Amino acid sequence: PSPPPSPPSPPSPPPSPPPPPPSPPSPCVGEGMTLTAEAGNITDGPESYANNADCTWIIVPLDGAHGIRLQFTAFSLEQDYDFVTVSSRPSDGSGTLERIARLTGTTVPSTIYVVTPGFSMVVKLTSDSSEISTGFAAVYEMVDSPPSPPPLPPPSPPLPPLPPPPPPAFAGDTSALQTAVT
Repeated sequence: PSPPPSPPSPPSPPPSPPPPPPSPPSPCVGEGMTLTAEAGNITDGPESYANNADCTWIIVPLDGAHGIRLQFTAFSLEQDYDFVTVSSRPSDGSGTLERIARLTGTTVPSTIYVVTPGFSMVVKLTSDSSEISTGFAAVYEMVDSPPSPPPLPPPSPPLPPLPPPPPPAFAGDTSALQTAVT
């Protein structure tokens, strides 16, 4: 006799869904977010920033021939407690941060902030543990290095000596002149 037929195997479970895509980098986690596009936007988000925020955007030019220009388009932070600091540092990450501006309050800064070629720009949002506001938005762009100035012309030949001064107008009695001056 032949062996009894084996029972049917149970159906295999449906395939598990793929894992979610990794979260995009966040400026408020770890070292922050590095931006290398030729132009872009920086904002703390579509809503108000968080209490105890510590968010960093590092704008790095793709080559040493470009500087960076940053202009704020919206700005609303808790006055004197929450800040956006704009700094520069060498593009290779060496050296210390050099502060360009420390901003707070609700007035959109009219200044356009610029760093020269060879430097990165660092934008940092920090907030305290109470009261928040809508935050900020800014646009940045890489800009060409200004052209080098033309070389200086060769020095001019020396000027000839001046002639001797003319004799004084009052060669004689100067008492009248002294009286008029005093």
